[in-house]
Amino acid sequence: VGVLSVEARKVKQLLTPIPQRALTTMKSLLLSALREKCKATGERYAVLNRELDERPAKLESFVAYLQKLARLKREELSELEAAKAGVEELHILARQYKVKLSVDDTVELETLIQLATECTDSKLPAACEFTRARKRSMLEELHAFGDTIEETARNMKAEILDPDGGFIVEAGGGWSSADSILGQLGKMKASAVKLEQQMKWACESEKCIDTHAGGPSMMSSESQLRFTEAPVLAQLIEGAEGVWSEISLWHKLVSKWREERVETCDIGAWKDACSARAAPAQTELQATSKSRLMGGGLMSTQGPNEVERYRPLYEALVQDILE
Repeated sequence: VGVLSVEARKVKQLLTPIPQRALTTMKSLLLSALREKCKATGERYAVLNRELDERPAKLESFVAYLQKLARLKREELSELEAAKAGVEELHILARQYKVKLSVDDTVELETLIQLATECTDSKLPAACEFTRARKRSMLEELHAFGDTIEETARNMKAEILDPDGGFIVEAGGGWSSADSILGQLGKMKASAVKLEQQMKWACESEKCIDTHAGGPSMMSSESQLRFTEAPVLAQLIEGAEGVWSEISLWHKLVSKWREERVETCDIGAWKDACSARAAPAQTELQATSKSRLMGGGLMSTQGPNEVERYRPLYEALVQDILE
């Protein structure tokens, strides 16, 4: 039998500082997280409130504003409310563990709560009322913009299909003007692409305004935007490009042949060769279906009458070959 003597005070002195240091560190981390999250959430609410105070007057800005409101209602507001609740929980936890909070910490929390209250009780309802009041006028402006898109496309189409215009008949510069005409068509093609983008944006914006601006729907089951010219414009231009690309190629080949040195000249053989080269073009002139050369790839959508629009060009080209 033996006796064991333990000096508990020394053991306590050795072990007690360890959890105390850990607790101090945890309190410090808690305070840092609280301050960081409170500041970040307050800044997000401040930015959001400034955005909600905007009153866009232009159509494009108004649509962007509506999209922002829709995103706010769908996602952002619930995320901010969750972040604010997290900050409040951290404050409760800090008080439970007797973390020393400064006056600035308290003011920061009060500011956050005030910003959140302004957002949900004042800023957001005012923004929704503004969009509701402007809904009709913005839809009218959008429909007028759609009419402008159609008018622009109609004018471009008329220029391409003008029977007396430079795209249908041989220009004053002859076949050498083909590259210049291709340049014009390239610019028109870029404009047509832009019109297609505007048309798509207009259709999406009409739905956005009617859905998210509030109030009763001002649309029937179908869109009030009517686009008939803009959707086919690019196809018309591509057809004209195909025709003039072939003309340009022919002109360059002829120019090359004329510059080559000729040792002997057999007129009869040349005429036969020219007739052989003209035969495909003459066949195209007689075609009423499956003609990319004559119809510019538009036979299926434009109908048989449109197939004839490039006939004067090819008749002149065939005649030039034969001569």
